[in-house]
Amino acid sequence: MAAEKIEFARARAQDVARLGELSDSVFRPQLIPGTGMPKEFPLAFSAENAHNLYFAAVDGRPVSLVALYPSRLVVPGGHVSAVSMGSVCTLPEFREQHLASQLIHQILTDFSPHTSLLLVSGGRGLYRRLGCVDFGERVEADVALAGLPAGDTEWVVNPVPEPEAEVAALSRLYAAEPYRYERSEAEFRMLLRSLRTPLFRMRPVPPQVFAAWSRTGDGGIAAYAVASFVLHEGRAGVEILEWAGRRAACPAIWRYVLSYYGVEVLRVRGYVHDEAFLDALTQAEAILRRVPNQGTIRVLNPSRCAMELRPYAASVFGAGFSFEPRGEEAWQVVWEAPPALRLPEERKAPLIAGWAALSEWLFGSQGLCLTLPHTDDLNYV
Repeated sequence: MAAEKIEFARARAQDVARLGELSDSVFRPQLIPGTGMPKEFPLAFSAENAHNLYFAAVDGRPVSLVALYPSRLVVPGGHVSAVSMGSVCTLPEFREQHLASQLIHQILTDFSPHTSLLLVSGGRGLYRRLGCVDFGERVEADVALAGLPAGDTEWVVNPVPEPEAEVAALSRLYAAEPYRYERSEAEFRMLLRSLRTPLFRMRPVPPQVFAAWSRTGDGGIAAYAVASFVLHEGRAGVEILEWAGRRAACPAIWRYVLSYYGVEVLRVRGYVHDEAFLDALTQAEAILRRVPNQGTIRVLNPSRCAMELRPYAASVFGAGFSFEPRGEEAWQVVWEAPPALRLPEERKAPLIAGWAALSEWLFGSQGLCLTLPHTDDLNYV
């Protein structure tokens, strides 16, 4: 019997449909092939993004897939180039052949010259062996209906029946957020459309967009939230997948959403530096905790990463920095000036060895802990 021929390739537009079916066969086997993952993650599974779908084929049949979507992260002072990775899968009968590992190694080679960061949707051992680490911290809060004020005369909250028709207004609110992805209105429209897929991110009820309007304002949307019915530890609850806009309107949205779904607890996430958001949570008597970002991260290009992070670092520490190579996979941190904020000596100018240590120094809770946009908002890949 002839040996099976394995080929590795980047997809073309005509390959996208069958790669979507491959992804569904692993992640959404209960759905008609092609109706799940490709619809839930339209930015990745599009003809325009085909070249960023890496796959292995056996005798012409796709058996392993790694999906990517390049993006730019907005942080204070600038932008950071990144590529998000997800939908990593291999058909059961072809596992243990390290096909996905070979695809990811090729991805590292292809993207390192021009991309600062790799964002990964999970934390499997496969990713950690390649230097991916947990990163950053965010605030996660459980808001109970009992802790919210009984009524709010300033805000009117309602579901948005046709979110795509309001994409211009929603996009303006999102674009005002200090941490976010660069997102065009066309991309936002695709993401809003994805909420109607049969099993959006394994949720039994399609997510809904809610918006708040000021009773005394100009009539425009002041804030929005994308909410989803979920089960928290066996109890019915609601999770906010993404939100933006006026922080003062958040409690009114939370109360309306809790009443809309008929549940007692809502889970929402925000940034540790967002004082107005934290104040709203405190007034709502929410239970707060700090948790790591979803997924893992790896630096791809140290010099480019330092250059793109320089304005951000300067705004936080009073100085930018650079990485000077010190042999293979080792770098010396060089600050442009002494950091204005006090840092332990080992964080100021360490000699860093290894990709995991480099990524940890920049984004880990024991390093600089630089904040990046949430990886599980609507841009999730």
